[in-house]
Amino acid sequence: MSNFLRILVAAMALAASAGATIATDAPPNSLVVTASSLGQSALNDPAAFEFVQSLTTEIGQRLAGTEAHRRAVGWAEARLKAAGFENVHSEPFTFPAWIRGDESAEIVGSVPQHLAVTALGGSVATDANGVEAEIVAEAFRQGDPLACEVLRETADFLAIWAGNVIDLLEPDVFIFGGGVAQLMSGFFGRIREQLANWCVNKRFREMPMVLAKYGSDAGIAGAAALCRL
Repeated sequence: MSNFLRILVAAMALAASAGATIATDAPPNSLVVTASSLGQSALNDPAAFEFVQSLTTEIGQRLAGTEAHRRAVGWAEARLKAAGFENVHSEPFTFPAWIRGDESAEIVGSVPQHLAVTALGGSVATDANGVEAEIVAEAFRQGDPLACEVLRETADFLAIWAGNVIDLLEPDVFIFGGGVAQLMSGFFGRIREQLANWCVNKRFREMPMVLAKYGSDAGIAGAAALCRL
């Protein structure tokens, strides 16, 4: 067993002994001197630093269930056996764990965009076919709390955008079209409430918010109208 581990074990034993003695009487002076000597020896011995240095540089971060965790178990067994401990072994056990994988997100369609994202702990992987607005909409209709939160945040972002448009262009009416317009119409009240935070022009209070006549085909109808011009 290495000097560092011998000192550590001896110090723990002396501490336990001293704790039991203090309950009735002060520890003998010889015990105090021995404990002090062991403590000083531990401070002078670089083994403690080398122990931690080996773990942090050879293994590094070791979240439960990861490959680094598995390597850390093997590292600990090897170090303890090399120090002379007996009956050193690992025991299998199960526990819930979440392992971060590769993260990426893109908006696909006529105007593709790459998004910078990071997954929240416990998040599930996205289906290989991706997530479409219809999936979020159906989850929202079924009362899924995450889908509800996504749409609330979408409404808040729309309020920021709408507030800027109102201040710059002062339109007479706001017409919402596109694939999720019908779904977002249930959040018009929230958008109007949030406009107070993002809009200087107070006319937003009287400005109508309506759905486009062509619904999800509003973009196509607009493009066709431009072509005719």
